[in-house]
Amino acid sequence: MLIFVLKRFAVMLMTVLALTFVVFYLTNLPPNLEKLAKSEASARMTDEQV
Repeated sequence: MLIFVLKRFAVMLMTVLALTFVVFYLTNLPPNLEKLAKSEASARMTDEQV
């Protein structure tokens, strides 16, 4: 029973780690960051302000 719980915990840990990297990668793509900054602040922002 302990081995089963340890295996499940290891799978859960690997899943959390993989999802963390995937989400981090998707949210830090340069075009998305610029588009997000312009949409949240103002469409009239200059490139330097972004």
